[in-house]
Amino acid sequence: MGTGKRVVTVAAATLGLVFAWQMRDAVRAATPLPAVHSTRQRPDDLELDEVLPGASEPVRRFVAYADLLQLPQVAETVTNDENFTEMNVRTIHVTGIPLSELLHLFGGPGADMVSAVAVDAYSAPYPAEYIAAHHPLLVLKIEGLEPAVWAKQTHNEDPGPYLVTQADFVPSYHVLAHQERAQVPTQVNVLVFAAESEVFGRILPPPQYGPQSPQVQGYLIARQNCIRCHNEGATGGSKAGHSWQTLAHVATRDAATFGRIIVAPRSVNPRAQMPANAQYDAPTLAALTAYFQSIATK
Repeated sequence: MGTGKRVVTVAAATLGLVFAWQMRDAVRAATPLPAVHSTRQRPDDLELDEVLPGASEPVRRFVAYADLLQLPQVAETVTNDENFTEMNVRTIHVTGIPLSELLHLFGGPGADMVSAVAVDAYSAPYPAEYIAAHHPLLVLKIEGLEPAVWAKQTHNEDPGPYLVTQADFVPSYHVLAHQERAQVPTQVNVLVFAAESEVFGRILPPPQYGPQSPQVQGYLIARQNCIRCHNEGATGGSKAGHSWQTLAHVATRDAATFGRIIVAPRSVNPRAQMPANAQYDAPTLAALTAYFQSIATK
């Protein structure tokens, strides 16, 4: 009986999704989508993962760079992007597709955020409020050239196959000593479209903590900063190789060491690649510690 009920429920959900896709396709008819493939055809194909509500695995599609070039693009003059300033380039001209447009074209039912995943498993989150405030752009050309060609001609590191930037980032909020950070990943090869409620729902603190509690303040910091390299299941990047629960266990067992890892990671591990957060003061570290302690499981 239980199996039969599940089959009926899944069938109903599938019909609902089909209807939603049909409605979405009708809206998108004015902007023809490029051809997509079920497997990667070329190294510079962009993977587009569509996370459907309740699904355990995303729908994976791949689109060619040449086909992305056929979509409407915008041009931006980018200043003070740390990836370019590290190359001694203060101002750069790029063209590409706004993440908001890609979300509109390729996002599934209920998708309202994008995550840009790099080849090293770094993952930059773009929730709705970030997209609205900063208008991030998937870059297709730098100074009129493909990223690899631009890099070769300028003797700079290749930031492709894809990268995300914005014209001139100005932080729109701060939490304690944490100021909103620009999400500017390079070497991106995957975009994930999902519902923010599902993505961040996996890492919410327990409901008994109020909006001004250290636990919630720590969560707001962690969901932008820590999530890029540490994952909780499908949420976040896995570049660091240490999961969300690993952080929670360290914060619970040894709060002092946890704080040192955040502020000066190489003081704990000389080979650490994690950037230092020397600007975080005691209240900020206490909030992060309280948050991770609150979500620790045995």
